[in-house]
Amino acid sequence: LRLKERRINTFEVDATGTQHEKKRVLEEVGIDARNVTFVSCDFETQDWEARLEREGMDTSLPTIFIWEGVTMYLS
Repeated sequence: LRLKERRINTFEVDATGTQHEKKRVLEEVGIDARNVTFVSCDFETQDWEARLEREGMDTSLPTIFIWEGVTMYLS
């Protein structure tokens, strides 16, 4: 599945510091991430759904979430 060739919005949600590092590494290795909206969020204190909506996620559209490596850090 080539997401860039389809009209699919991709959102990457993570802590601010982690987001900065991810973007730096992607740029460093030459991966084009212009089709990704990076959404910074502290999962412990912020409403991640509200942050996604504020960054342009349309909740009326069918959506899939991939929730990897997050829950082990939450209390």
